[in-house]
Amino acid sequence: MAATADDPARHRHLPRRSGTVAHDDEWTPMRPVPRPTLLLALLSVLLASAGCDGRDPDLEVATNQAIQQAAEDEQVEPDDIRVVSADEVTWRDGAIGCPEPDMAHPQVLVEGFRVVLEVGNERLHYHADDPEAPFRCEEPEEPLEVH
Repeated sequence: MAATADDPARHRHLPRRSGTVAHDDEWTPMRPVPRPTLLLALLSVLLASAGCDGRDPDLEVATNQAIQQAAEDEQVEPDDIRVVSADEVTWRDGAIGCPEPDMAHPQVLVEGFRVVLEVGNERLHYHADDPEAPFRCEEPEEPLEVH
């Protein structure tokens, strides 16, 4: 026998009215999702879309590019290079933490990257404002801010 429009069995799994949900043959009130729980769920989705560990994909690119450049510069295999640190930073000016003597640099804050690598006992510093183009800095300056 088919359920009619007035048959309660037809509506068993549909909301009866705002704030209630049907479970089997009884109606129970829905609990609102607490806002912090909802915000945490949204944050976890956003972090997952940026890379499971929450790291900026551009920082990963900058680090990998610095390793490749260091392997080329030092004529070693990339596996022989250890990452000491990799940070997103704000540079004090257009010199990107590596000023050149007798050169004027734009006096603006520059968002970028600092990657410190180690080959043997030598520390190599790579700076960038573009994650695809880190460059080696022989006399590095500290950034204004590390993020």
